[in-house]
Amino acid sequence: MSGIVFYEANSKKIVKDALKILKHRGRGSKKLIEKGKYTLGITANTGKKSINVANGENNETSLLIDGWFYDDQKLDELTERFKNKDYDFLKEIDGIFSLIISGKNNYLIARDPFGTKPLYYGEIDNKLIFASEMKAVVPFTDTVSEFPPGHYYTPDGGFQRYFSIETLSKRVNKITNTEKASEIVKEAINNAVKKRLDHFRKKPVTFLSGGLDSSCVAVAVAKQVKNVKSFAVGNKSSEDLKYARKVAKKLGLNHHEYKYDREEMLKILPDVIYYLESFDESLVRSAIPNFLVAKLAKNNNGKIVFMGEGSDELFGGYHYLKNLSLPEMEKEMIDLANSGHHMGFQRDDRMNNANGLEYDVPFMDKHVVESALSIPADWKIFGREEKIEKWILRKAYEDELPKEVVWRKKDQFSKGAGSSENIESYASEIITDREFKNERHISDKVTLRSKEELLYYRIFKKFFPYKRNAELVGRWEPLMLNA
Repeated sequence: MSGIVFYEANSKKIVKDALKILKHRGRGSKKLIEKGKYTLGITANTGKKSINVANGENNETSLLIDGWFYDDQKLDELTERFKNKDYDFLKEIDGIFSLIISGKNNYLIARDPFGTKPLYYGEIDNKLIFASEMKAVVPFTDTVSEFPPGHYYTPDGGFQRYFSIETLSKRVNKITNTEKASEIVKEAINNAVKKRLDHFRKKPVTFLSGGLDSSCVAVAVAKQVKNVKSFAVGNKSSEDLKYARKVAKKLGLNHHEYKYDREEMLKILPDVIYYLESFDESLVRSAIPNFLVAKLAKNNNGKIVFMGEGSDELFGGYHYLKNLSLPEMEKEMIDLANSGHHMGFQRDDRMNNANGLEYDVPFMDKHVVESALSIPADWKIFGREEKIEKWILRKAYEDELPKEVVWRKKDQFSKGAGSSENIESYASEIITDREFKNERHISDKVTLRSKEELLYYRIFKKFFPYKRNAELVGRWEPLMLNA
């Protein structure tokens, strides 16, 4: 967990001010570096390797990372290959990251293939500034943009793409046996969790929504670690809490839960939107319980959480996919995976970092992604009369989880946790039809969809005042809006 900043000018003040804004991403050590005509900095947890790397073994090259490589030896190769302008090393990295490598006269900025870790950039007096979050760029310029996932940037070559999920999808061999597919999926998830356990060398916690995705990750963790803590939140009528308890009991987890009400949701809403950097209705709804469960885990000495994000995109977890043809379905799932960086991954990153908690998403391990892409779409959305979403994943875990959890119909996290109806009703109480009509059009690119979204936008605008900021916000816009 780190916050990183790079500025194409010699200005300690701007970088220092940006790092102050990012202090929630690293509450321990801070480092400021002047590298010739460039200035860069990092704020990170005490003892993070990224701080040691930032010190550098020589004065020629500095490396800053928000995230991690599962193979730490790769770190030793980067600076040498950077000096030789050999940037293909990015294709070889196994990890989640945004990174900065800087010499005195050259630099490289890069973001991981799926945008699991965030990165933004803007322009100040014809000089570029890069930072982990939008809020660290907005005070200096209104020209903020999101750094695209799977790309790197150099001053000589500009933006270059080094990864494409479309290309990967065409390269993998399709599996032709459902039993083999189930085994491959489960093995890939187990290995992804083991890799992360070996890397972090500290006991993780798990969030349990009571749904399939987080439960699959919990199964893999519980097989390899004893007395794992699990956490669930919801209101008094939440379905998630009931199902999460069943999973925790089945797996022998040390389970914790927390119940909240509308008053508490409204109290934390400004903080949620500030850290989340979004007013998208579905994302804010799900961010509220995510913020609370991260706080619960941190208060119970959680250090890092393994989450189930990414499964819906890879294994066909959305109901509207059932109405598509197979070619449309396959294309839509790739589009969904490509949009995770400003939807689910953004929520995971911001809500956990806001509470000082690190996170990882085993479903987005490169081998899990490859295994998912090798499975035909009609095994993900399976059946003729009654189609079942994530069928192959359910089959893989039907003997390891309670039956009612494995075959539970998917709800959005916010609905299962009970946040959606509460906020929706509050927005209808305080915003009139006339106000909604007059305020919903933000720009040619942004029109608000509901009174609830207007409620969120009013708060968002206080922190991010420019129309361009609103246009950066990812919107939940699947092919058919009946998810």
